[in-house]
Amino acid sequence: MKKVLWWVWIVLNFIFGLSLGALLIGGYFGVNVLLPVILAAIFFGGVHFLIWFLMYKNRKQKSWQLYRKFLLGTQLVVLLFIGSVCLVQRYEFTNQPQLTQNRIQTFHQMWKAIDQAYPYFNEKHINWDSVYQEFEPKVISAETDEEFYIVIAEMMTNLKDAHSQLQSPQYEQPVFATVKSMGGIPVLDMVGRSAQAAGLSQGLVLLAVEGVLVEDAINLIHLDVDNAATEHAQRIRKMENLLSLPQDEKPLTITVLNQDGNPQEIVIKKLPPVEGNTTSDFPIEPPVVTWKKMENNIGLIHVSRLWNRQGEDLINQFDTALAALMDTQGLVLDLRGNGGGNSIFADQIAGRFISEPFVYGYEEYPVRLYTRGFRKTTSYQVQPRGETYRGELVVLTDEYVMSSAEWLVGALKDSGRAITIGRTTSGSTGNPIRFYLPGGGWVRYSTAAFYRPNGTMVEGIGYMPDISLNWTVEEYLSGNDPDLQAALQSLK
Repeated sequence: MKKVLWWVWIVLNFIFGLSLGALLIGGYFGVNVLLPVILAAIFFGGVHFLIWFLMYKNRKQKSWQLYRKFLLGTQLVVLLFIGSVCLVQRYEFTNQPQLTQNRIQTFHQMWKAIDQAYPYFNEKHINWDSVYQEFEPKVISAETDEEFYIVIAEMMTNLKDAHSQLQSPQYEQPVFATVKSMGGIPVLDMVGRSAQAAGLSQGLVLLAVEGVLVEDAINLIHLDVDNAATEHAQRIRKMENLLSLPQDEKPLTITVLNQDGNPQEIVIKKLPPVEGNTTSDFPIEPPVVTWKKMENNIGLIHVSRLWNRQGEDLINQFDTALAALMDTQGLVLDLRGNGGGNSIFADQIAGRFISEPFVYGYEEYPVRLYTRGFRKTTSYQVQPRGETYRGELVVLTDEYVMSSAEWLVGALKDSGRAITIGRTTSGSTGNPIRFYLPGGGWVRYSTAAFYRPNGTMVEGIGYMPDISLNWTVEEYLSGNDPDLQAALQSLK
């Protein structure tokens, strides 16, 4: 029995050595090449295995018994050190576990966490100390969690970062319809059931909300949706929420330009939810991937997001679509409106279009966090996956493309595999983490600065298209798609 326990212990130490080697080389020293990490892990694992095997062979000798106690003590110190750092970081940067419900103490800790981990202070010319001085008195004056959340939401807008914002359990505003800017003119885009019942339809020009002109109403949008890295992205986020359902669910009065070109006042009343769709005023969302074969042997694939709903398999849907279009001479990959999600999905999609590995960017971290293996930087590389599509490729982009969807654009654009058509992407990357607050809310904040291979930062800049186009309201209403038409023209 003792022999068996010894061998179990030896194997466990081999695993410990493997993990330690991978953590040191692949984590702390940031080696991105897999082979050196594997070799280092095997070396550390082998050393631990050999030492403990020798301990086992010489277990009855007193000198080796002393060595064993020393080694056990050393390993225990290493484990305690790594574990302590992980626990301390988890508390400092995420407030887990929450040791206090005191709002003032939580504010101090949150400010300090962001001060250490946020990557864009210099680039955005943010004086975080001044932000502290401005908002500490407001936090002290807050008497409820809701008042506290309002202060924190306002504070976070100073970062001008779509990945850095408050999520409050008290604040959730569904919308009757979304509003889109077409050549600077606000028009209705997605129209929900309640808005349809009131007589609204896609393409109507919005003039006012509750008697307030649109431009003034935009400036009154709740702070929770104000954050974005660029001015055009801030405007987009605000416009999407212009027709939010009032929190007391009272009717919403708006003014639109009707089909006759005259102002018309319309009152929207919330309809009861329909069975099977109790959380949204909109119809059930179509599949995440849609596709079709067009004239002149051109394929079209639209990917609306990079995350799965329950029961979905985005990559399987994409692979199915691409398989049906493998014999086309050219392909249009439509990413417009894609707000991102999972960067792994972005890499898997990009991997179907390249034949050689390509490093499309890297991140730098102000703080070596345990969740990233204590790395200071990470390179992102897309690997070929499955059968490579070798036809010409055009990617459609707009200002709604952000986060990991921008990484997908970057991988295909900077590798030279595709040309891009449309509008500049949102310019929003950050690899955020959550900091939990009293009362069930949380703040998420960026912790990584992402750079293109040439060293250009993406945050606040985005990816400019190779061919830049802007839509008119007339084109939008007629169903004409200038982006797609330009893509088809380039693929002829």
